[in-house]
Amino acid sequence: KRCECHSVFGKTLGIVGMGKIAYETARRACAFGMNVLYYDAVSNEKAEKAFGAARKSLDEVLAKSDFVTVHLPLTEQTRGLFDYPTICKMKESAYLINTARGPIVDENGLYQAVKQGKIAGAAIDVFDCEPKEASILRELDNVILTPHNSFVGEGNSSRLSELIIKNLKG
Repeated sequence: KRCECHSVFGKTLGIVGMGKIAYETARRACAFGMNVLYYDAVSNEKAEKAFGAARKSLDEVLAKSDFVTVHLPLTEQTRGLFDYPTICKMKESAYLINTARGPIVDENGLYQAVKQGKIAGAAIDVFDCEPKEASILRELDNVILTPHNSFVGEGNSSRLSELIIKNLKG
């Protein structure tokens, strides 16, 4: 099957949760000429100054973004936040990316939204139960499922060990 590629230049990246990883995502997005909107409980003035990131309501981020990437911790407030009605607030041409925590996105709601053409597709590397061996999302051509193991690679194991030691020392 032919893979459709999309330019990201001039597109809008919506970031939900503007912490350290999201900040780095915004930095990379700007390097590709993307505009950045974000939703967070607190403003990130550093991202606003460095990248022109604009803090908006969740509904506005969803409605205006071509790509929405989730960077939230899993809490009682965020569990199931991206259910079918929330996902349907996105553009029909938009893609949802979840690399945060699986239960933040309701898999059945995402499946329905993608299958019905409410959004263009999704990229998911975290699941409600890991490792994920079976998913209804597998039958959709416009959903990418990957394992949550981006840290695996040359030099990253020692960096991870150093970070763990640093965190333990406080």
